[in-house]
Amino acid sequence: YGNSISVNEMVDIIINYINPNYNKVTYTGNAEGDVNKTLAINDKIKEWFNESPKIEIHQGIKKYIDWFKNDCNS
Repeated sequence: YGNSISVNEMVDIIINYINPNYNKVTYTGNAEGDVNKTLAINDKIKEWFNESPKIEIHQGIKKYIDWFKNDCNS
């Protein structure tokens, strides 16, 4: 846990779980000032709450989408 992913990768994960047939995302390249890579350093979370990530980003996104579909749309 703690690996970085790009915004494009995250969009692909979300689309795959919501509607794999959706193909209207247009990639236009980087805009001026775009950050190429980021990575959250969650040391404070570990320190304050004695917790660390327990699932991969793919699982977390899927769990969130499932929760949203089931609990927020009722």
